[in-house]
Amino acid sequence: MAGAVERKIKRLDATKRDEFQHLAEINSVDQWARELSKLDKSQFLKQWPKFEQLDHISPVKSKQIISDAVDKVVNVSRGYGHGNQKPADYIENFNKFVKENVNTIPALQVVATRPKDLTFDELKNIKLKLEQNGFKENDLQSAWKNVNHVQTTADIISFIRQAAAGSELIDHDVRIHNAMQKVYGLADWTIPQKKWLKRIEKQLLRNSVLAPSAKEVFDNREFGFKDVGGYKKMKTIFGDQTDQIIYVLNENLYV
Repeated sequence: MAGAVERKIKRLDATKRDEFQHLAEINSVDQWARELSKLDKSQFLKQWPKFEQLDHISPVKSKQIISDAVDKVVNVSRGYGHGNQKPADYIENFNKFVKENVNTIPALQVVATRPKDLTFDELKNIKLKLEQNGFKENDLQSAWKNVNHVQTTADIISFIRQAAAGSELIDHDVRIHNAMQKVYGLADWTIPQKKWLKRIEKQLLRNSVLAPSAKEVFDNREFGFKDVGGYKKMKTIFGDQTDQIIYVLNENLYV
């Protein structure tokens, strides 16, 4: 405690030191601090009101002047990925990475050729692999906007498919909406059924993909359906159309 007091006092300027000496009614703040470590317990505790007064005095933060010239904005820019790349170079390098690795990274090949078979775990692994190489979904969206002057919310799967196969870049929510419209058109759903379909839609909006089969989707705790009964519960709600719902979704998510 005595050491902490000494360290704080060293950070006080002359004005603050005088202020504390006046409040604490002491003649020399340095001498008072040096003698603290020599006091016994009872004497030390008698100093507590002074500690509280010192605690309320904030040291002046030192400032270092590095230049007295007038500030002037020369340029504003943002770099992307490894090497602080320009947006156009970032997009080009991403496309190059996908094309060079689509046949060596199995999950990339699934995205490029069979997106309906993609699992949620595979999607997480793809994102991790891309991030390790400096490519992130948000950065790709930002770089795309910077280059094309068009806002996009396209997800990583859309970016990969565009790079690998020249597919159209479609906004994430639009893609989910289009696929769900196919599901909503399958039957005259009841109000309870529509509520469950909305839950599926919300899950897709969060995660981009679900799983290749209905059982994998509804028995996955990460999606939240397992906790309310899973695949067995969905069968009681949607009957024979349970599997068809997920099949139609997967067929239409990346057409």
